[in-house]
Amino acid sequence: MKKIFSLCATLIAALAMNATETTINPGGDALRLALANAAAGDVIILADGTYEESATNYLEFNKDITVKAAEGASPIVKPAACLRFSNAAKIKIEGIKFDGSVLGSYEHFAYVPDNMATEVELEGCEFYGNRDDVTVIHIQAANHIESMTINNCYFHDNGRSCIFFDAASDPTTLTCNTTTITNSTFANIGFNASYYASVIDIRNGSNNTAFGEVSVDHCTFYDCRTLNTDHANIRVHKSTSVSVTNCIFAWGEAYDKRATYLYGGDVKNCLVYNTTKDTGTWGHHSGPTFTDCSMADPMFADAANGDYTLAETSPAINAGTDGKTLGDSRWYPKTGTGISNTAVSAKAVKFIENGQLIIMKNGVKYDITGAIVK
Repeated sequence: MKKIFSLCATLIAALAMNATETTINPGGDALRLALANAAAGDVIILADGTYEESATNYLEFNKDITVKAAEGASPIVKPAACLRFSNAAKIKIEGIKFDGSVLGSYEHFAYVPDNMATEVELEGCEFYGNRDDVTVIHIQAANHIESMTINNCYFHDNGRSCIFFDAASDPTTLTCNTTTITNSTFANIGFNASYYASVIDIRNGSNNTAFGEVSVDHCTFYDCRTLNTDHANIRVHKSTSVSVTNCIFAWGEAYDKRATYLYGGDVKNCLVYNTTKDTGTWGHHSGPTFTDCSMADPMFADAANGDYTLAETSPAINAGTDGKTLGDSRWYPKTGTGISNTAVSAKAVKFIENGQLIIMKNGVKYDITGAIVK
């Protein structure tokens, strides 16, 4: 057994050593060609610019692959075809903006088809501009996903669900070991009444034990709208392994829908504003256990124009289970209270890098929590 383990470790190390990094530039369906020509384990690096992928068949991510922005770049991918994650691949996408405004006749912007066990990791990405009938990330029934990890991402101005596990056709076969969504923002979702749906919608049907763990932590939701009473910003159907912590749910005007619709699990240290639904459970379905949740104005700087920066007097400040401020850290106050490391002062230089607020002082980069960024 030890020899087998050693051999596997050696093979993995060899594959990592042989991985090729390829930098591409916009033009001529560059990303599609790079994906087709890459070997498993390769890294595709996107230089700055807009990648208008005009071919109308699937943009295939069908092998272990990392696609990321070049250092300091903010590339935009504008595909005419749906992204498809398949072949049990480990897929990581980092620092890319995805513009769905020219997507063809697809129902999903990104898609995991049946029977395609895979691991998907999205880090520092942005998704926007999809039609009102398009789901951003759709995981089909009859599927087992090892993991779905979304961190430091920004979903905005999309018409339908952002993450949708769809077990409607076969509710006993859709499973995922871990679904983790952290430090992300969902804003202006569900703007067409005909297609209102939950923003994060895990419809695992009757399979309520094998689905796996769902964790949503330090996320900000603003003006995300749903049509039916059993939909919400976060909906997890018939599963109790759910944790929603340190989140902000807010609407621009009084709204009669829920922040979450859960059958069980825990909702901790969350702030809800402008819902008129079920005020006794802070705008949530009554299934989970609630701890230290409240209803109050988070005091965004200019939410109507997309600035969800919190005032230093916001009730969200330092109200998290971890002692940090609630919601996505990109919206923490830019000076003072929101920065815990006293070595970073108001005189520090601040800028956005890979979708994250960076504070630089004396040549050292810090994130909003005061941790050093390498």
